[in-house]
Amino acid sequence: MAAGKKILHVEDNLENRILIRRLLMSENYEVLEAENARQAINILASTTPNMILMDINMPDIDGYSLTANLKSRPNLNKVPIVAITANVMRGDGNGFSNQVVMDILKNRSMSTSSWIKSLIL
Repeated sequence: MAAGKKILHVEDNLENRILIRRLLMSENYEVLEAENARQAINILASTTPNMILMDINMPDIDGYSLTANLKSRPNLNKVPIVAITANVMRGDGNGFSNQVVMDILKNRSMSTSSWIKSLIL
């Protein structure tokens, strides 16, 4: 089970946050939510999640910039950050842990719970 595992979801779209929250809570993850980068930074000042799900297009600071900021912090640089976006991803080396997820989705080889566990354990 995912008891005790926290996932921060950074997403400005309410409907997307609701969808991801329901999915993760059905797998017993604790879900933290930020609707923009500034809220995410405030949340991360007091807690370290096991994983961060990151929107790319946000109104204040984009997901690429926020990811670079977070990866430069010693307490967060090992936390997997997975981009969740409707846009095509820019090249490798962007700090995201998406290759694992892309491989899983392409091959449909793991359940949602299994791929999350593979990144945060």
